[in-house]
Amino acid sequence: MGKTAKKRGRKKDKREKDRHGKGQGPKKSRHNTSAPMTELEDAGQTAIATHGSSTPVAPTSVVDFWFDPISPWAWLTSRWLLDVQEVRPVKLVWHLLSMSVMGDGADTSEDFRAQLDAGWAPARVALAVAEQFGQEQLGAFYTALGTRIHMRDEGYSRQVLEAALADVGLPPELADLGYTGDNDDALRQSHRDATQLVGFESGPPLIQIDGAAFFGPVLSPPPRGEEAGQIFDAIARLDAFSGFHELTRARPEEPILE
Repeated sequence: MGKTAKKRGRKKDKREKDRHGKGQGPKKSRHNTSAPMTELEDAGQTAIATHGSSTPVAPTSVVDFWFDPISPWAWLTSRWLLDVQEVRPVKLVWHLLSMSVMGDGADTSEDFRAQLDAGWAPARVALAVAEQFGQEQLGAFYTALGTRIHMRDEGYSRQVLEAALADVGLPPELADLGYTGDNDDALRQSHRDATQLVGFESGPPLIQIDGAAFFGPVLSPPPRGEEAGQIFDAIARLDAFSGFHELTRARPEEPILE
């Protein structure tokens, strides 16, 4: 090979080295070959999902729910939330909110006053279950009692309270606590906590999603399955917007119980 050809070869090699960097070989692609990660917004929360994954990995939303056992509207909302818990990363926390506390001393009709007076016992017993046996048993007792009150139309007498306690393996004598006001300060405080969160005196249902509280939602009939999750997503997203304050329309006169 002549001197001219050798010089041309050396220049070509030098150009290749200058382009790729000495001893580094060709440049690697800037694109990561591992599965990319995407931030998703789900129910006002940031979730991380891998492309190709069918289920995003989302942080758990804490949903506090205040209910009165005798309220059919709270019952319907609670059934929706139980379905939400199956299809979304939600931790449901039960609390008592009492229409009897709310109506204590109010000027009402005789029929409604009788209902409020009878409503003390279910709320007191539910609070006792929460204090003595915890959240899981409170949720189970509420389902048992609500089924008897709202689905079977059995009312909420002492016998119904005892039967609901027995349904979930709790001592029937807890029903005794429904007929004494010894722990009413705690019930009033639970009610006060709820109404202070929303800023006005409110009956059930009342929920708080990750620290933001509001009255409702009133759902009749409640959505089920994945639709329950989609409704939760929409409510949580709306609730997360600081400028949102109110959305309402007339409810049906009677709840649609299933």
